[in-house]
Amino acid sequence: MPSGFDQMEGLMGGGGAPMEAAFWGAVLAPGASLRVDVDKSDSEYVHVTQVALGADAKPGRTALSLSMIDEEEGEGKSIGKKGAKVDKAAHVLCTLDKGKCDQASLELVVDASFVLRNHGPNALHLTGLRQADGIDMAGEASEIERLAARQALEDSEDDEDEDDDEDFDEEEEEDDDEE
Repeated sequence: MPSGFDQMEGLMGGGGAPMEAAFWGAVLAPGASLRVDVDKSDSEYVHVTQVALGADAKPGRTALSLSMIDEEEGEGKSIGKKGAKVDKAAHVLCTLDKGKCDQASLELVVDASFVLRNHGPNALHLTGLRQADGIDMAGEASEIERLAARQALEDSEDDEDEDDDEDFDEEEEEDDDEE
């Protein structure tokens, strides 16, 4: 993985399946682009939460744009990796200007590869998380089977207990009759 990733694991999203999360950060130089690959086979998401100008920012507007990557042949401009294409439309996420708007909070969650581009004279510092949903479908199916078997066992034990209770009640009645 690119530098700037610190691993951490825990429960995300309260009450759901465990999610693996890793800090994600990048510094995007003026005029530079950054390709961010997202692993669809791992149900991965990239969550961009913050964009900021550096402490050494100069006056002038600096915009951040995003273009989605189509991994299959299709419309768009080739970026040279295995025939992948970038969406022709660049979507501006924010525009920062030193002294007026030095940082912006974002709630951008992306589940496909994309390209970020810096349009301006200043470096952009981006932070967020990479997350995998942590749902193992085969593991989840076996967990459901395990829980169903456990419930069936508990139900059959309950039925046996009821039968034992009936036998006990019948013995008590017989004892009462004898007295």
